[in-house]
Amino acid sequence: MKELIVVFDVDGTLLNSDCLLIAAKNSTSLDEFLLGLFYCLPWFISWKLELMNDGRLKEKVLSKFKICELFNSLDDYNSWILNLLKNDLNQEALKALIRHQDLGHRVLLCTASPRILIEPLANYLNVE
Repeated sequence: MKELIVVFDVDGTLLNSDCLLIAAKNSTSLDEFLLGLFYCLPWFISWKLELMNDGRLKEKVLSKFKICELFNSLDDYNSWILNLLKNDLNQEALKALIRHQDLGHRVLLCTASPRILIEPLANYLNVE
């Protein structure tokens, strides 16, 4: 019998929004977040015009909002990001994911987001 593999997109599907944006928004105060978004505007425009690739944009956003530094400084970063992502789960997509697990299907998450943002959620959901 063949193993059925099911792939769930993370940003905008399993999550209601984008995990990088969630991390950026919660890594600083609201004022600093809004100022940071303004600062990132030229990068977003360059990305939209395809002058910058996805990876480079994500690197710049990670750096601007000091998400990697936060990862290194928090005693329990995994719980911090997991709680944020759990609060943003799309309940209908989550139900579908659980249905597939109950049927014994292999469930994978697909995302262009950095592993440090999504791995705690994957572990929590017991998926790859």
